[in-house]
Amino acid sequence: MSGGRSDQGSSKSKFPDDLTTAIATGQLVGDTASKPKTSWLKSKTTKVAKVFPSSKFSKSATTSPSTLAASSDNIRASQDKAGSKFPLQGGPSQPSAGEPIVEESVKKLISRPIVELWDEAYDELSKKDKSLVADYEAQLSESLVGAVALAGQASAIAFSGLGKIQRCQQMKVLLDQKIKEIDEGKWKLKFKDHELVVKDLVEPVVGVIDWAKDFVGTALEPSPYGSIAWAGVCVLLPLVLNPSKQEAARVKGLDDIATIISQCIMREALYHRRYESTDHGELKREFETSHIRYRDALRALYVKILSFQATSVCCLSISTFSRVTADMVKWTDWDNMLAEIKQQENALKSIEDQWRDMKYDEECKLHNDRHEQRMRGLSAIEDEVSRVRSVIMQAQNNNEREKLLKWLSSVDPSKNYNSARESYALSTGDWLVEKSSDFKNWEKAPNSLLWLHGQAGAGKSFLSSSIIHHLKKLYDSDPCTALAYFYFSFSEIEKQSTENMLRSLIVQLCGGRPDTPKPLLDLHLYRDKNLQPGLENLEEILQASTQDFRNVYLVIDALDECPRPNGERDKLLKYLKKIHNWSLTNLHVLYTSRPEPDIEAELAPLFSGPATSIIDLQERREEVNRDIGTYIDQKIASSEFRDWPFETKNDAKAALTDKADGMFQYIALQLKALQKAKSLDAVHQALKDLPAGLDETYERALSNIDPRQQAQAIRSLKWLAFSMRPLTLSELAEASIIDPKSSPPFDKARRYFSPMNVRDFLPSQVTVVYSEDSDSSTSWNEENDSIKTGEVGQKRYAIRLAHFSVKEYLVSDRMRANQYSIKEITANISIAETCLLYLLQFDKPDSLNSRTLEELPLVRYAAKYWTQHARWAGEDAIAFHLLIMEFFLSKRDACVNWVRLFNPEEPWNELNTTKGLKSVASPLYYASLTGLIESVRMLLEKGADVNAQSGRYGNALQAASIGGHDQIVQRLLEKGADVNAQGGSYGNALQAASVRGPDQIVQRLLEKGADVNAQGGRYSNALQAVSIRGHDQIFQRLLEKGADVNAQGGPYGNALQAASARGNDQIVQRLLEKGADVNAQGGRYGNALQAASVEGHDQIVQRLLEKGADMADAMAMRYRRPQLEATTRSSSD
Repeated sequence: MSGGRSDQGSSKSKFPDDLTTAIATGQLVGDTASKPKTSWLKSKTTKVAKVFPSSKFSKSATTSPSTLAASSDNIRASQDKAGSKFPLQGGPSQPSAGEPIVEESVKKLISRPIVELWDEAYDELSKKDKSLVADYEAQLSESLVGAVALAGQASAIAFSGLGKIQRCQQMKVLLDQKIKEIDEGKWKLKFKDHELVVKDLVEPVVGVIDWAKDFVGTALEPSPYGSIAWAGVCVLLPLVLNPSKQEAARVKGLDDIATIISQCIMREALYHRRYESTDHGELKREFETSHIRYRDALRALYVKILSFQATSVCCLSISTFSRVTADMVKWTDWDNMLAEIKQQENALKSIEDQWRDMKYDEECKLHNDRHEQRMRGLSAIEDEVSRVRSVIMQAQNNNEREKLLKWLSSVDPSKNYNSARESYALSTGDWLVEKSSDFKNWEKAPNSLLWLHGQAGAGKSFLSSSIIHHLKKLYDSDPCTALAYFYFSFSEIEKQSTENMLRSLIVQLCGGRPDTPKPLLDLHLYRDKNLQPGLENLEEILQASTQDFRNVYLVIDALDECPRPNGERDKLLKYLKKIHNWSLTNLHVLYTSRPEPDIEAELAPLFSGPATSIIDLQERREEVNRDIGTYIDQKIASSEFRDWPFETKNDAKAALTDKADGMFQYIALQLKALQKAKSLDAVHQALKDLPAGLDETYERALSNIDPRQQAQAIRSLKWLAFSMRPLTLSELAEASIIDPKSSPPFDKARRYFSPMNVRDFLPSQVTVVYSEDSDSSTSWNEENDSIKTGEVGQKRYAIRLAHFSVKEYLVSDRMRANQYSIKEITANISIAETCLLYLLQFDKPDSLNSRTLEELPLVRYAAKYWTQHARWAGEDAIAFHLLIMEFFLSKRDACVNWVRLFNPEEPWNELNTTKGLKSVASPLYYASLTGLIESVRMLLEKGADVNAQSGRYGNALQAASIGGHDQIVQRLLEKGADVNAQGGSYGNALQAASVRGPDQIVQRLLEKGADVNAQGGRYSNALQAVSIRGHDQIFQRLLEKGADVNAQGGPYGNALQAASARGNDQIVQRLLEKGADVNAQGGRYGNALQAASVEGHDQIVQRLLEKGADMADAMAMRYRRPQLEATTRSSSD
């Protein structure tokens, strides 16, 4: 128990007024030698500092032990000089004759003034839980160090190793500093990006300041050691003032604690006056046993209160993020500790009841009334915290975030995961997730990367699903760990896009956060204006979505099923490298794929660090074969094989494992075939004739097709391998009977009695699934060539190839049945030709109606996708190009009906059967917009007017520019297209190209004399357009060509306001360097500073202010934000 002297004197405490003097004399210097070398708090704060770099526990915010101990020797000398600063009443009492004999230690204990009970309780807690008290003192020291440092004073401050008097002095200094912080407005409520000064919240809260200055100070006069308790309250109070779900309740709990402390100080004052003063000291000696019980109960209550405060301060100081996520998993320690305090208080009250008198009750009531009056301020804070939390939570939980995430992506990767898990057999994959050192290293190492590759059918998707299952099992209940995954799929067009992968990962990560990252909230600017974010925006949002989590696991399956055409796979690999180069310590990324040369060439350089590994399934054949054996055991134990003898099952397992070559797909196909064997002889014959690998399996299936149905089978396989989305049974059945060589190509008489009949002439390697019709689920968006998500239709039966290895075999050079060999170019031309022949049926103005759509199931696919397939056709596909010319020129009504079915200018709109001939643009315009290079050439040769005005984009050159078709832009310019022709949505081709983003088109237009400062169109000029879209390279090119940085006009008034509103910081910086007027007026927000302020781009606000922006209006604009956004949405609509 800490020693110290108590002096007789007045009842008021005399604390040192000069903090500097107190430090200089050693009164505020602690000895840290007795602190444990390791502690719970240190380990926690170190982890937090790593995970949350912005936390107050970063290295710059901590004080080293050497600093705290720098002047530890001073305390020894100063303690003797300082003496007691507290004139405490009482002292050692001498026993009189006839007293009951009490143990000497007990007499010594009760002879100490009752006001020192707080000090006794503190010492008792220190003995019971040294680590907790050490951590608590570290927190108090850190809090006081910050306060002293701000005051420009010494920083060698600690609480450990102090005597009782010095400890109370230090607590009082801390308490005074906290009250000063409140008075100076430094005490703030923080929640994510919001900071609210307590003093400025509402008028009632000011009462808390008065309470802290008046009541706490007054309460300490009779009980100076009570500073130990009140310091805990004031340190704990700002920690609970955060509007997360449980904080308002915690403020109420703190109110209760403060009330108990107040009552206890009353008890001390009454006890001292009655039993420790000269007049009443004999009363204590007469009832010594009762006094011991009373003091023991009071001290036990103090220990509970101090334990509660220390534990709460240590826990709540870890990080704001941890406290917010704690709402998702209820933290029960708080309530339990409060309950223990209440229980101990009740025990004390039961003792008090034995010797309480009327005067005591009267004085208690008097003090309680005063306390309740003073505590109304704390109640005001409780109400205000609840109100702030309610406002914030209401903003987040009014379904806005849910709507935003649903708008961002409707792709569901869980379907692929669940499908792969259906093939799971007990313990399969354990060699990877439980025993592989490479996997364990990936799981734990910072910024780790793992590539799992193997041949087609080797079970990579199965293993990735095992990995996902393993991670879900470990971390589903951990709010600080996030998991997101994506499956690329050759049979689902929406799962062949880099953009859709980024969107899906964002939705999964943000769905697991208790907050909404600001970049995600900013997406409403796109959604409300019917626009879509670009890949760079999505990358920024994905990176923001990974922040604050302790660990983030990303699993991306089947990179090789992302298609190569149009550079999609190159785009994917580029962004995978960018994600790894973020170098986020909490990020762990895993890929699976075949070891394709392009994938290996791009990814190999990433796998040179210590936290990167490659697992080749070909080298893990022993483990894979063991999994295959387990998988076979599970399957042949099912009802389909219940009649097989045990020995036959073993024979089958051995034969299948031997021929599998490490491929699960092979096993699945052979087991399906073996189900047809209904006798032992048939089983043994089938096992004897097992094909050698997948290639021979597929070869046999193709050879078994009826020769009379080969033509339908070949057409069907082309569609299954290269359709833009999964086909319904009705669509494939229709496509298979369209024969370009027949007359007519399409005849309803050739239709099957049931769409299911199409399966009869296909090999066994196709599968039928119950799926959603995706005709209206995705569409291209003019602004950035992105997938726009909409409502999906009714569920239907879809048909697809059973596995990617089937397609891989069909397009390979390994095929023996060459008549079934499929080449990507010829397959796409064949599909496009089929679509055009189907659309040519609508060669009359009135041939399109709702009944037609019901009777012709392929019409929506044909209208939507024929141009995408047609882009594959080179100039040597003469017959096909002539068919396109017939469609555009000779069958004009068929072309008009195509635009009614699917308008390539507005792919997001529904069918419009009322669109007239005059509202349909020229064939050259549509060919330029959709990227049909050879068709453009032929139309120009036939005399098409290259500068004809028509369509949403005004002319063919602007249409090709917004479509991103560089070769067509070049051909149009060569044929005399006016590079500065005005009209259309974007005013001119240069502005359209600046919006779309292909740098080479912008460069080509500028070389041909495009006016860089031409006015008109949606964004007034090209520079404002690129400032909005954020294309840095194009922006630089426009500046080099003399773009006017102060040109006025457009929705944002000027380029600087546009870039500020959209948060394009680099462009803002370059505009300012080029002399942009920082205070230029006009546009939607009035000026650039107001735009950045309203949209919350703080870094840009700072940059603009540094350049002289007038901030007078910016502050007012923050409060006009809701009205401004409503006006913006209205104008965009």
